[in-house]
Amino acid sequence: MWGLKKVRVIVYIDSGPLHDQFRSGKAQTDATMQGVLEWYIQEIRVLGADLQWIARSKNVANVMTKCALPGGEMA
Repeated sequence: MWGLKKVRVIVYIDSGPLHDQFRSGKAQTDATMQGVLEWYIQEIRVLGADLQWIARSKNVANVMTKCALPGGEMA
């Protein structure tokens, strides 16, 4: 079943600074974070994924990828 059809992967991020660092390829902190950023960029490319910024108010998932609704959260 796997391998018959490619799936488009989109990673939504609501962190503007992290999105900017991903796009520029330059970490805004130390050399350790530069290595982490380069690894992340590499993995996104391997997946063929797109990274898209989304406003936090429109983001329907929290850090644990649970559905997050205004005023509450669904487990």
